[in-house]
This record gives sequence, C-alpha cells and structure tokens, in this order.
Amino acid sequence: MFLICSTWICGIIYPIPLILTNQIQYHVNDQTCQMPLIFSFITIFNVTYAYLLPMGSIILLYWKMVRYVHEISQRVLPVNTVLRAQRDLKMIRRIVMLVSILVALGLPYTIFVFMSFFTTPPKYSFRIAFIFVDVSLASVMIVLFQFTEPLKTSIMKMIRTRPIIIVPAMT
Repeated sequence: MFLICSTWICGIIYPIPLILTNQIQYHVNDQTCQMPLIFSFITIFNVTYAYLLPMGSIILLYWKMVRYVHEISQRVLPVNTVLRAQRDLKMIRRIVMLVSILVALGLPYTIFVFMSFFTTPPKYSFRIAFIFVDVSLASVMIVLFQFTEPLKTSIMKMIRTRPIIIVPAMT
C-alpha cells in the first residue's frame, strides 16, 4: 500500500511545476504540446524526476541485492534461502535489462535535451525522439513477453489452437 500510495503521490506532484510555470507550449513543427527544450529548472527537474531517480534507485537496489546474494552464499545457510535470494537476483537482473533497453533507446531524447542547453535542437527533434521512445516501449513489451513464462505459454497456446475454417468449394 505504501508503494502504491507513493506512486500516486508522485504522479500527482510531477505536473504541478509544469502547470504553475506555464512551461507546456504548442510546437508547430512537431504538432505537439511539450515543454520547450531550454536550460531551466523545470528541464533539470524533469530529467531528475523521470530519469535519474528511478534509474539510480534501480541500480542501488540491484547493487545491494548482488552484495546480499554474494554474502549469503559465503555463509552456511539452508538451501531454500540461497535459492530464494538467487531467484530474487534473477528478477532484478531482468529489471536491469529492461531499464538498459529504455536507457539505450531513450538516448536520442537525452541528447536533444542536453543539446538544448547549448544550442537549438533540430527542427523535428521531438518526432525523432518519440520514434525511439516508441521503439523502446515495443522492445520492453517483447522482452516482458519473453520473461513471463505463463503469459508466453498462454499466448502460444492460443496461437497454436486456432480453429481452421475450411470452406467447401462451390461447384
């Protein structure tokens, strides 16, 4: 409940600085309403809030989990404790892989943000960045499909057991 409530609170708090400072503008070239890419407190707030805090917390969690598994594997513990920790580590490794996909394919958008601090970004920078964001989301969906064995089995069963309708030839 704490994590769900904190997620809702963060989701509600996030747009408040954007709305209060009138940072959302219509871009004619991209035909979207976006925050302009300029060097400002709001841009740094967005990068920190949407990118650095989640990535940093995931990396910290993974690092602590790796240390924990390494530490308990050195001690003599019941096998189920070690296996559970290794299973948790495998789950976190998958999360890190998903985050790596998002980071790698979100790189063009990040480049445009940093480019805007020093110069004007290209004319269609949002469109270019959103193509990469869309590809990254599709890639994450494919990876999640591969990781989630019950979902994968269920969908593959549905694909394989489709009824084949044979239409008799008219004579």
